[in-house]
Amino acid sequence: MAQRITITIPDDLYDRLQVVKEKINVSQASCQGGIMNAVQLEEIKAAAIPDKEKLLAKLRLQREESITGLRDAGEKAGISDAASMDYDDFIAVAAVYENLHSADGDSFSPYEELRDSVIIWLEDELNDWEKKFGKFDWEVYLRGWVDGVMGVWSGIKDEL
Repeated sequence: MAQRITITIPDDLYDRLQVVKEKINVSQASCQGGIMNAVQLEEIKAAAIPDKEKLLAKLRLQREESITGLRDAGEKAGISDAASMDYDDFIAVAAVYENLHSADGDSFSPYEELRDSVIIWLEDELNDWEKKFGKFDWEVYLRGWVDGVMGVWSGIKDEL
């Protein structure tokens, strides 16, 4: 037994169909075939990923681990770089730190000059990281880097 459904097509396609409809079995050849292909693709996807939620949970965890690793790498680099910084560098990083930890501070966009300096300092390390892990999230890395520098700064600034 067959079931009847109604489909909607754009006016321009309808007009073009009218010219050739005697040569095409619209229902059997075109629509049924297209629907069959779409259904088969969805069935293949469902069979390939039997537990979508489990896969999503695994991928979310891996993404979080990647972000944590990138942030930690940035913090370690910030601690290391702090040894070669001068007073003005620490003041600039402190301004970024204060912005990041204020109620509305959530972006590095005003600090592109600082980002560019960090990129120059860490170019080889960042290239290695990108080769190893792919897409590089500068904001995550720089947040860690700023926290690393500020960890050093907070330990020495009161002794100046």
